[in-house]
Amino acid sequence: MTVADLERMERMTFDEINKDEIIAFDECKVDTSIPVEERVLSLLDKGINPYFRKTKDGCIVKISFANNGTTFQENFINIFSHLV
Repeated sequence: MTVADLERMERMTFDEINKDEIIAFDECKVDTSIPVEERVLSLLDKGINPYFRKTKDGCIVKISFANNGTTFQENFINIFSHLV
């Protein structure tokens, strides 16, 4: 996966994404025993687009990340804390 691939995924719209390939939030299994960088790479190696997820009821969500000093992990946890 290249930076260009990630940028392409980030620019994708709801019309362009294959809805059958989007995983649900609760299907996103991550090995928490490995460093964060390796966790992210393991998701990308599986071909998972990090910018789209499905809710339990099948609603498609596009995720964006701000360059505001918070980490990917902090933002990701924040997303889940609002769903519970």
